[in-house]
Amino acid sequence: MPRWLGQSVGLWNPHARRKKLLRSWALAEGVWSLAYAPDGWALAAGLLTGEIVLYPRGPQANRVTLTGHSYPVTSLAFSSNSRVLASAGQDRTVRLWTAEFGQPLGTLTNHTTGAISGVRPTGDLLASGGDDATIRLWNVTDQRETGDATGPS
Repeated sequence: MPRWLGQSVGLWNPHARRKKLLRSWALAEGVWSLAYAPDGWALAAGLLTGEIVLYPRGPQANRVTLTGHSYPVTSLAFSSNSRVLASAGQDRTVRLWTAEFGQPLGTLTNHTTGAISGVRPTGDLLASGGDDATIRLWNVTDQRETGDATGPS
């Protein structure tokens, strides 16, 4: 595993005068990507194994593991209302999940090569960018591509 991949996840209080670790989790797998829900209820970690781990806020909350990607999860993003989690991976897919329970909502598959390097959901639209030098726009509701822009190859 590359040295730069972490094997733990920590949740810090950004408002404390001194750094204060609120909670931490050790992982056997490497952490490739992270996303924090806008309403603060959960932290998501994308792993080298292709799994996603959701860490709900609260001392008694149990983590939830999401499976679906076959290669590392390169990007994660929550919707603005924190209800949907979008994940992108080196398997050239973008996956949508219910953030609260981790149930799969769908898979978006039009990227043609390599890793997808970013996802950003905004309302009913999601943008994804990948190694195929294409940014794709998706309608999250019907899970169809609504447009794309191709950069230099």
